[in-house]
Amino acid sequence: MKKITQNITDILYRFKVSIVVGFAFLFIVSAILQAFLVYSFTERTPNAIDEVFPRSSISIIYNNNETDASIRAVFASIVRHTRGRIYSYPTLIGLPQNKELLSGSLRALDIKMSETLIESILSDLGVQYISIYNFIVLGSEIVPDILTPDVVRMMQDAKDNLVGERYSRMILEVGYHIDSEMMNEFMRNLHLSLNRNLNYNFYVVGASALSYELRQSFTFDYLLISLVLSVVLYIVLAVTYKKWILPLFLIGIVQTAIWIMMSVMMLTNTPIYFLALLVVQAVIKGSALEWGVLLVNNYIEARSTLDPKESLLIAFNRSWRIAATSSMIMVVVTLTLSLLMQGAVSAIMFGIGMAALGAAILTIIVLPAILVLFDKRIIKNQQIV
Repeated sequence: MKKITQNITDILYRFKVSIVVGFAFLFIVSAILQAFLVYSFTERTPNAIDEVFPRSSISIIYNNNETDASIRAVFASIVRHTRGRIYSYPTLIGLPQNKELLSGSLRALDIKMSETLIESILSDLGVQYISIYNFIVLGSEIVPDILTPDVVRMMQDAKDNLVGERYSRMILEVGYHIDSEMMNEFMRNLHLSLNRNLNYNFYVVGASALSYELRQSFTFDYLLISLVLSVVLYIVLAVTYKKWILPLFLIGIVQTAIWIMMSVMMLTNTPIYFLALLVVQAVIKGSALEWGVLLVNNYIEARSTLDPKESLLIAFNRSWRIAATSSMIMVVVTLTLSLLMQGAVSAIMFGIGMAALGAAILTIIVLPAILVLFDKRIIKNQQIV
């Protein structure tokens, strides 16, 4: 084994410049590629909520003080952008209709009534336009043999599902995938229309609405968490080693491993659950740094009496077993759990496993090359041979 580690360290020492240049290139490329990764903001596995409230549906809850004209204005602005249907009292059973439209609405309800009879009922009611709801409720007193109590009850139940005591709802069947760009664009247009017509007095409910809201804040939150975590780690490492450049290398290696994991997912068109990415950041930047710190400590200790090449061999021999064992345990356990679990947990485990594997490889290959290439800066102000 000593012969093997001797050969490895000889290679790392000989090609230290090439390795560091390659790492710099990998750092830049992975930083660019990860920016194109598609994030998933909702669980992809079906759950009990989906059976009652389909993911493709969106509910708009609005105050009953809003006028029917305002709701119809919202409907008119978004109907051309959706593949599905839109339900609300003002645009469905409460929408004023003439006899031709009433005839079609009755046929949709499987109620057979001639246009002549419809025109006669409208004449008795003294109107030319009336909603299908009022037509059935009021017309049941004129033609009880056709508009029976069961039909009236069905219509009243429909209204109860759309109109409450203080709030009513509009139900949208959009037809786009929850996390797709088309859905994101639809939600953007929807909010613009709602703000314009309902004066911000509304609530949007549904998986797509949640995904849209998370998408609006995630980029900033992710950058903030990543930046704060990196700054805190840098301060701790800088105070510990009393060197400003060494913490940059250690954090850069771990960050590159995370970006490589994200780049691979981007290239394989595999969306990552947004929560998984936040957890991966916290776990990997905390645990993977320990492997690099172990190698650095052994190298600095050996440099007090040995030259860089011999110090690298000593540090490598003292560190690789612990680092490899620790990293492989994390990789194997998390990747195995990702296969056994589902949903967000599976995504988190897979992300941690892939990032840990990348961090372990970079720590073993890149960090030794960095240590010997930047030896004078890293060992600065220390008594060395």
